[in-house]
Amino acid sequence: MVENKDVLNLPGLGKILMNNGMKRLVATSDGTFHVGKDDVQSIISTGDGKVEFVSFPEKTLACVLSAMGYPAYYPVLDVEIKKPVKAVLMDLDGTSVKSEGFWGVDHSAKHLKPFGKSEV
Repeated sequence: MVENKDVLNLPGLGKILMNNGMKRLVATSDGTFHVGKDDVQSIISTGDGKVEFVSFPEKTLACVLSAMGYPAYYPVLDVEIKKPVKAVLMDLDGTSVKSEGFWGVDHSAKHLKPFGKSEV
């Protein structure tokens, strides 16, 4: 839903200030989606052009562009915090923490140890 020309409210992302480097687009770079067609309300891109967000009335898709020419579309899920927070997962190389093992803090041993997918 567009609130005004400087602020967009995208499902799953919330309010986006357009004066913070985001760019409005009329279509996704691969031509799959166009503003005003098939319920697409807006399309915006990050300042570096690496991710495009396609908003619909009830959802937002993130299109992650690839230097190899094969973009990937992902649904943007609503963020929720389940307290108390037990761990924060950080992914520094750009892959999904769901697709690989990661390092975590084992508080009982007071040190870092690798966790595989089966341990999560």
